[in-house]
Amino acid sequence: MITLIGEYSWPLVLFSFVIALLASYTTLELTGRITSEEDNQIRPGWLLGGSVTMGTGIWSMHFVAMLAYRLPIPMSYDLLTVVVSWLAAIIASGIAFYSLHRGFANWLALIVPGVLMGGGIGTMHYIGMAAMRVPAQMHYNPWIVALSVVIAVLASSTALLIASYVQKRNDQEILKLGGALLMGAAICGLHYTGMEAVRFIRVEDASVSMLALNNTTLAYTIGVVTLVILGVALITSLSDQKKQLFTAIKTLEHTQIRLQKSEKATLQFAEKLKETNLTLEDKVSERTSQLAQANKSINTLNQRLQSENQRMETELDLLRQMQQMILPKPQELKAIEELDIAGFMESADEVGGDYYDVLDHDGVVTIGIGDVTGHGLESGILMVMTQAAIRTLKEVREMNPVQFLETLNRTIYQNVQRMDSTKNLTLSVLTYADKKLSISGQHEEVIVMRSDGNIERIDTIDLGFPIGIVDEIGEFISHASVQLNRGDGIVLYTDGITEASDIDNRLYGPDQLCKVVCQNWHHPVDDIKQAVINDVRRHIGTQKVFDDITLVVIKQR
Repeated sequence: MITLIGEYSWPLVLFSFVIALLASYTTLELTGRITSEEDNQIRPGWLLGGSVTMGTGIWSMHFVAMLAYRLPIPMSYDLLTVVVSWLAAIIASGIAFYSLHRGFANWLALIVPGVLMGGGIGTMHYIGMAAMRVPAQMHYNPWIVALSVVIAVLASSTALLIASYVQKRNDQEILKLGGALLMGAAICGLHYTGMEAVRFIRVEDASVSMLALNNTTLAYTIGVVTLVILGVALITSLSDQKKQLFTAIKTLEHTQIRLQKSEKATLQFAEKLKETNLTLEDKVSERTSQLAQANKSINTLNQRLQSENQRMETELDLLRQMQQMILPKPQELKAIEELDIAGFMESADEVGGDYYDVLDHDGVVTIGIGDVTGHGLESGILMVMTQAAIRTLKEVREMNPVQFLETLNRTIYQNVQRMDSTKNLTLSVLTYADKKLSISGQHEEVIVMRSDGNIERIDTIDLGFPIGIVDEIGEFISHASVQLNRGDGIVLYTDGITEASDIDNRLYGPDQLCKVVCQNWHHPVDDIKQAVINDVRRHIGTQKVFDDITLVVIKQR
């Protein structure tokens, strides 16, 4: 076996490096054309053209470098295998351009596209070697083959990194030239390392394939194709750059025109704003004068309102004092021989509408309790009128409950009509004599408390009708009778107790009232009264008091 010794044609070696340099520069020039600047989308035509250009450049460098290698035997190449190697270079280039379009978040993202591109270039090289038709056997050193593949992967990753960097700074020619020089050297290093991996062993009587190209034909083909493709690619790239530059200039001109229009509009707006400011100053001056006059009028009205409020407060205070003055005095209540009586009334406002009275005449005790709608001056006056009317009827010895309430209703009704008011009141009148209690009129329930702790609740809804609403109420009036024994008694109240609400709007209620009365019934009436009032205030807590509170506790001695 004879091992053939080859040698290189150094002009062709230099020419292969020039091709690699031009292919690398063209590739870097095309990186900026692959992605659209408007929407950052890939441009398929430029992707295909760039892949063909870069692949053809690498492939051309490879075959020119192979032509530079001379053996002392005839050499030719299989056309079909040559075409396959060319396609491998194009596919590897397509992988590179698509990876550049997607971008690299970090250096680790270069690994997969670097391996694919390097593997593709290595595949192109060794397919090209397989296309050689020589009367010899080719033996490869696996370690050098592996080294060439590693160089291919490292060179591809480096090329991608450089292209990615140049893509972001496409206007720096020195950077492009330096990158092209580095990429060209890496491509040549791959090829010549791969050539060192092969040894040719001469074989006698070996034949060459018929479908083959000789060195001369291949050299011309590679030269023409490479020059045409690289030239067309560069011219097309420059034309696209010129088109983009022209578009950018047009956009800049339109922007300048819009800015000029905007500046003109801004000046017009500033002029209008100046006029508006002058008008606004006049309006502000006018409005300030109007506000000063309005403030003067308001101050005058406030002074009048304060005077009116003081007058009304004086009148309401006077009426409140009158209400308190006509309530039964403690000594009057103690003078009643058969009954222990304790009363309480507290207004929620300056003047309330609650009423209660106890009158003792000729051994007959008359107890009245009522609630005028609303609060204020009218309610207070109506309460005073009711007290005066009941006392008058008592003085004339009107004992019939129907006549008593009818006469009282007509009196109140006519006065309410004269006052042009809508006020009215609920009222119950209780008459006590010889341990018997008669109840007439419509008001809250009457609680009957027995000495043994039992409770009876008498509903007064069917015993009368509200006072002051209509002229005649005789047909609605009825009465109920209750026998009181020693230790028995009654509790009268207004809705200010049962409808008292706490901060969560929960009502006190009649059940709680009965519970407290029952728990304290063994105490004196004053203590019973105070226990109820204390419990109601506990329930109300920090909530505002919305209604008058009235309570009367009566116990048979």
